[in-house]
Parts: sequence; structure tokens; C-alpha cells
Amino acid sequence: MINCNQLKEAHRIELIESIEQLSYSTIRIEAKTESGTTTGSGFCYRIAEDMQPGQWIPYLITNKHVIEGAIEIRLTASTSIENEKVVDKDIFSIVLTGKEVSNNITYHPDENIDLCGINLFILIKKARELKKEVALYYIGMAEKFSRNELEKLDAFEDVIMIGYPNGIWDQINNKPIIRNGCTASHPKKDYNGKSEIMINIPSFPGSSGSPVFYKSYDGIRQDKNGLILSPHLKIRLLGILYAGPIFNLQGEVEMSSNALTITTNSPSTMNLGLIIKAEKLKELEEEIIKESFI
Repeated sequence: MINCNQLKEAHRIELIESIEQLSYSTIRIEAKTESGTTTGSGFCYRIAEDMQPGQWIPYLITNKHVIEGAIEIRLTASTSIENEKVVDKDIFSIVLTGKEVSNNITYHPDENIDLCGINLFILIKKARELKKEVALYYIGMAEKFSRNELEKLDAFEDVIMIGYPNGIWDQINNKPIIRNGCTASHPKKDYNGKSEIMINIPSFPGSSGSPVFYKSYDGIRQDKNGLILSPHLKIRLLGILYAGPIFNLQGEVEMSSNALTITTNSPSTMNLGLIIKAEKLKELEEEIIKESFI
């Protein structure tokens, strides 16, 4: 475990107060396999933060299928320098190879739950060897929905998703793509009997592993200058994207000279995504703790 006070995080506070903070919570993942390179998304999460006050294990949460069969994994983050000022354009990357891959990944114990975690201490360590500090915001227990809190939600709620659809990102400033949508199934219900929720945000390759947050405004607060009262932004981790429904568009091309008909099928997104509820992180966390301390 490491002391959280030794980590310089982007604008670290107890709870999320701005969506900009969340832009430092994700990491773009490039996974090289025998058949090529794919991209995915992941987000920073505090493991075992309730075991010892002020200490926790930094992990990157993503989907199993994002890194399945990977022989190399590239992780990219921004860095912070004097007075913890974040320099977005100062981008730091590491490539995990060989045992660095297998030794730093923990899979959810249920083979049907598409979640895994990558230990980020190796990223932090390698950055510090170059006298750099990675600028990351870690989501914690207080920032995710519990089962009891889900019971209070309505059938239709606003959500945002942060990640790298089709690998797209602002590579100069190392920024993810932030997308806005809403729940498509009731968040307090288990969609089709599984701990999942359907959302009205398309799922593209590269988006897998993206965190999905509930977003609302309630109460009042002062702005940074202490002058204006405005609605208070409430953000909580709702789940992790892992899949989405598609349908095939079928067309026919007729060749008039010999009456040959060619049929083509093109998959198309239905502008929906399926997320695993954040409560499933608890089981992954228990597996990580078991591997780390037992």
C-alpha cells in the first residue's frame, strides 16, 4: 500500500465537484496482441482505502476483454510539477511487457463479470524515476453508488461517460472524450436480471472500460470567488461500460448482365450502451486485496 498523501493528484478533494476533475480520472489503454493493437478505456480507483486511514492501492479499472491476450500494454497520463500544477501537454507513457503485464493485472473472480484491475503503482514508480508525478484523480468508495442509493433514483436520470471511443482523444492535451446521455433502463433495476443498466450513449470499440457517472444539480454553493450562489453539482460513479447492442444493415447489389446478386451486411450501433453497476467493483476489490495481502 502507499500513503495517499504522497500522490499528487489533480485538484484532489474529498468528493467530485467538477467534471473537469473527471478528465484526470481516465487513462487511454493500448493493448498489443498477436493479431494487432486495440484501444480501450480505464479509470483510476482507490482500492482498500478503508483498511488503513490515509492509505490505499492505486488501480486502473477496465474490462477483461480490453487487455485479453495482450503481450504489451501502453498507459498514458499527464504529469504535475511545481506546486502540483498539472501540465496537460507533458504526457508520460509506459509500456508493460512480459511479466509486467501478468503480475499487475487482477481479474474479477466471476468469469461472467467483464471487469479487471491494473496496478498503477508501476506507472507512478516509473514516472518518479524520471522525477515526474502523474496527475490522476482516483474515484473512491464515497463517489460510487451503493445498492441503497440506487433505490432512490428515478427511471430516467442524466449520465455522462468518459473514455476513448474508437481510440479518439485529444492527444496534444491528453484529454478523453466526454459524452452526455441518460439512463435507458431503470437504474435501480437489474437489467435482464443482471447487475447492469442500459444507457442512451452509443458503445464503440475503445469505449470499453469507460466510467459512467450519474449527474445532477441540487442545493446551492458558492463559486470559486465566493460571490455567486449556484446549483451544486452531484456526480457519482454509476457503472462501467462493457458492451452495446448492434444490428446489421443488409443490402443487395444486383449484377444485371448475369443476374448475380451480392448480399452485404454492415453492423450499426443502436446508440445504446450496457454498463456493469459500480457495486460489482466490491468483488474485484476483495480479489485484489486477497492477492496483495494473503
